[in-house]
Amino acid sequence: MNDKIIIKEQEPTYAQVLKFVKGIKSKYVKVEIAGKSFEGREIPVMFITDPAVSDENKQVVLISAGTHGSEEAGRACGMALVEYLVSGKDKETLKKQKFVIFPCVNPDGSLRDSYNNAGNINIYKDYVFGKEPESAEGKIVWAYAKKYIPELCIDLHGLAGGVNSTEECVPIWRDVWAVDHSTLTFEIVSQAPGVLGGLQHVASG
Repeated sequence: MNDKIIIKEQEPTYAQVLKFVKGIKSKYVKVEIAGKSFEGREIPVMFITDPAVSDENKQVVLISAGTHGSEEAGRACGMALVEYLVSGKDKETLKKQKFVIFPCVNPDGSLRDSYNNAGNINIYKDYVFGKEPESAEGKIVWAYAKKYIPELCIDLHGLAGGVNSTEECVPIWRDVWAVDHSTLTFEIVSQAPGVLGGLQHVASG
């Protein structure tokens, strides 16, 4: 792991994401380390659903955030979504769906505030049908997609440019907690079209 090349990092930082993930205490949540980044940083994945209901007939939704390290809005949106799902405000959804959420796919890029991963690969374009991903991070997400065969994959993004556009596109994470998370995602989309980057299926049935 090479920390000497760290230039700058925007909130929510990788450390804040990890603290957030570890701090979630809910019967709806299970957390595991999916793997490690190009430079060896842990990439957590969160499973959110109602454990009292069998997963057998549930729809699976795979959500990845922080694919581009310089787009902190994606990480913020992912964290807000997790908070909403575990709040108990939408229990019926958790009975019908299982969420597989990567809150920070690209920790090395987050630390650098860089678009690509530490190996200079654009993870977003690393999912090509008929070809295994090249990046360490892409391989991890791909493996989970193949394992769970989600009905829907969502990749959360922000406006390119990160720090230069933050005040124009999305409230930063530390100011997010005062709002109603059930509407946060839609507020972000209305403020910055494209925050919910393309919908993409990264695994075939």
